[in-house]
Amino acid sequence: MTEDRLYLAHILEAIQYIRDDAAAGHEAFMADRRLRQLIFHNLQIIGEATKQVSAEAKAHAPHVPWRQIAGLRDALVHNYDGINPDRIWDIAENEIPRLESAVKALLAIVEAGAEGPLPEHPDERDT
Repeated sequence: MTEDRLYLAHILEAIQYIRDDAAAGHEAFMADRRLRQLIFHNLQIIGEATKQVSAEAKAHAPHVPWRQIAGLRDALVHNYDGINPDRIWDIAENEIPRLESAVKALLAIVEAGAEGPLPEHPDERDT
């Protein structure tokens, strides 16, 4: 699961870039093609890294929609002209924060070598 750490770190880095870029706001996102491309690119990185995370690691976070994340990557790469920018904005604003929490929790599990799935919501963990 050593490689899982690397891929989870890549996901978290791409998430941070998306959060930074999305801070410009919806209006800027819709008006600025380059800003949209930056967010699209980082979503592609997340999707590709997701494909590389082991099934063993993913089993610790079954509530994460791993297939849909990978599928978004494929859509961004192969159907780039059919992507709805408003849907991407919704993902950046609403789904990325949840993914960030889940990936941070999963990374902690991977680094600790713990067993068992994460609770559906990271704040439900025993601390």
